[in-house]
Order: sequence, then structure tokens, then C-alpha cells
Amino acid sequence: MIAEPQGGNYYGGMVAAPVFSSLALDVLRYLGVPEQKDLPKPKINPWEIEEERIEVGVPNVVNLPWRKLKKFFGRQG
Repeated sequence: MIAEPQGGNYYGGMVAAPVFSSLALDVLRYLGVPEQKDLPKPKINPWEIEEERIEVGVPNVVNLPWRKLKKFFGRQG
């Protein structure tokens, strides 16, 4: 954790990313993972892939009396 960074740049990419990069490289070396300098970059960022959205209907139950809610959801009692 980096608490109270000093200077003008205080965003995660400017402050924490260099520290994480150094730490990650050390961990990979410790684990014996070989460096692959000529490894091609992926054409698609896996974090930016969106799955197909599915439309879902949600009933409006705001301020609905409890008796109607029980009937609406099929619960008895």
C-alpha cells in the first residue's frame, strides 16, 4: 500500500504501477519463470472483451403492499 504519495502525480498508474512492476519481476524470477522478450502482445485486451448482454425484465415492487408481494412471488403464509 502506498499511503499519502507526495508530488503532483498521485494516480495508481503513476505511483503504484512502477512499484508493482518491480515486485512482479522479482517474484517471477524467484519462481523461475523465464523471460520472453520477443513475446508478441495480444491483439485484443482480455479485460476489455464484453460478453453479450441479455435483456432481463425486473418488476417494479416499490411501495407494493406485503400481501401483493407474497402473491406476486408465489409464497404462501
